[in-house]
Amino acid sequence: MPRSLVFLLIAIFALHCSRTPPSDSKKKSIELIQSDTVVLEQGTQLFGKFYEHMRISQDGSYWLFNERIRNQIFVFKSDGSFYSVIGKKGRGPDELLTVSSFDINKNNEVAIFDGSQRMLKIFTLDGRLISSNNILENADFSLVPHYLRWYKGKLAGTIIDLDSRFEPYNSRLLALINDDGSTDAVFGKFDRFSKQDHRETFVSLLAVDEDNNVAYTNLQSSPYFQIYDLESFERILYGGEMTEAFNKPSQVVTPQTSLSKIMLLVENTSVFAHIFLTDEYFIQHMQILTKEWFDTSDYTAKENILVFYDRETNEFIKEVKVDGITPLAIQNGKMYAVENFDPDHFTIGIYEINTKTE
Repeated sequence: MPRSLVFLLIAIFALHCSRTPPSDSKKKSIELIQSDTVVLEQGTQLFGKFYEHMRISQDGSYWLFNERIRNQIFVFKSDGSFYSVIGKKGRGPDELLTVSSFDINKNNEVAIFDGSQRMLKIFTLDGRLISSNNILENADFSLVPHYLRWYKGKLAGTIIDLDSRFEPYNSRLLALINDDGSTDAVFGKFDRFSKQDHRETFVSLLAVDEDNNVAYTNLQSSPYFQIYDLESFERILYGGEMTEAFNKPSQVVTPQTSLSKIMLLVENTSVFAHIFLTDEYFIQHMQILTKEWFDTSDYTAKENILVFYDRETNEFIKEVKVDGITPLAIQNGKMYAVENFDPDHFTIGIYEINTKTE
């Protein structure tokens, strides 16, 4: 084909693209409007510092946090009043060594994976033990900490195959586990981005839509996401895009890299802390690891960005920067974010997600 004709075809294609009208998804304007602020009451037990994980009961009445010093679950009512503590330190049936992940179901039962004991323990909201079972005794995979979700009486979790720890892109991705600790199904495939990522990570985030039988996963270091059907175990979509704010390290970071060098290499790079689902949106919570955050260890010094995708079309909509707060959960169209990490004044802000079509 003559070179002049090639250039002409490229020009026509570029002109066509420039005239393509934007989709309705990209015309959307998204605002976060604060509707309430709640300070958590300490009650009779002083607590240390919470991890960046929050679970909310289905009716919104109870809020659950993992207290990182004693590895207990602290339960509060939605007005901030203290309700109960689940678990205590130890190896007994109703005791915990490590709260690796936890979730609450529609019956207000709280499932806790104790990674140190490799046990699945289920409690009532007031701390009474329902069951305690060994988990993954003969499994060829390990659960990834922090991401366990109830799904129709089972628990969905992100995993890493034990023989793929140094090549995570070869690993399966998800497991369904019965409440007695037995494995029901193992399926999926790691995000292939892990093969080109400069961080050796196998942490995948997880969000479950029980009504529509789908699971969304997102590698912590990847801008891309996957959707799986929880009945057929087939992958529905591999989607997402490398957005403007996303930045990965320019050099390889390994577990053997010194801490001081890791801090230097990952400065101003992006990681994903959570993924959220609403009826309208799939939302990635991205954090930028700023020098200020490394210097102060103040969670609110991280740059927090919410990346919105349309759930119907899976199209990228836009990034929304949120200043001075750290999103923890989204439920029924409301975002719950930490405004103050001080354990003596731990403050949750509640925000409405307001959408307008421009």
